[in-house]
Amino acid sequence: MKIYITGASGRLGKAVMRLLPQAIPINLRDDKLNLKKEIADATHVIHLAGSLAFDNRKELWQGNYELTKRVVAALPKNACIVYASSISVYGKKLAKLPANELTPCYPDTEYAKSKYAAEQLVASHGNYAALRIGPIYGTDFSDYFKMIDILKKGKIQIIGHGKNHVPFVHVDDVAKAIKNSLNVQNGVYLISSNSLRQEEIFKLVCEKLGIVPPKRKINKNIAEILLRLTRPIRKLMGKGEFLTAEHINILANDRVFDCSKAKKYLKFKPRKTEDGIKEIVDLYLESRKNKEKHILG
Repeated sequence: MKIYITGASGRLGKAVMRLLPQAIPINLRDDKLNLKKEIADATHVIHLAGSLAFDNRKELWQGNYELTKRVVAALPKNACIVYASSISVYGKKLAKLPANELTPCYPDTEYAKSKYAAEQLVASHGNYAALRIGPIYGTDFSDYFKMIDILKKGKIQIIGHGKNHVPFVHVDDVAKAIKNSLNVQNGVYLISSNSLRQEEIFKLVCEKLGIVPPKRKINKNIAEILLRLTRPIRKLMGKGEFLTAEHINILANDRVFDCSKAKKYLKFKPRKTEDGIKEIVDLYLESRKNKEKHILG
């Protein structure tokens, strides 16, 4: 078995490499790389590289579609490609709850459209596994810490009514699913954990922090308008964005997924989201404790 992997230096890529240390990283940014020649002996290619530049249409299509097109074109005929797709391909409003692999896809953002188009390219190769993955969290995903910081300051509002279900999945659980995708039947597999209500997620985080959960609510459309209006100001002041339109979509929409197929064929065993949230908050508290020690020391 000769395994190549794109996006090996990314957060998911690092988790996969820990499980598949024999996998050979491919640097797709190398202009001198003859990809077809490089992977000529591949039995498997794990394609994780892509773009999360949600507000940059050109970059999304270049990083998700064009890059995938290049990889698929270079694949040996009998090689299997494992592709990291996204649950975003179903659209903000699922055609049914819970959604499964047969639920119709209605990609309604440029990110979702680019991922779905790339997924179709992968499927055209014939020998493939496309994993539709939920929002990932885990040890290296410190961007969640920004949200917790804002939550501690009391500046977070519940988006919408808060009763909607939000899906997440741990990076290590995704990595195991990818490893187990190397020798499965062709097709699509859903990779997500149990969905919790938005208000329940905030409550769990706040209980762990010892603070009062947010009670104020804001309409999703108003939240998106405020985001657009404040973005130029934040940029001018040199402040990064702790919340994007994609984050609002993740938090505000009702999404529940049936991952029975992945559990059966990929031996997918996602940890409970409740446990994952506690892990993230523990990591947050430890990082802030270490930061204080560094400042004082």
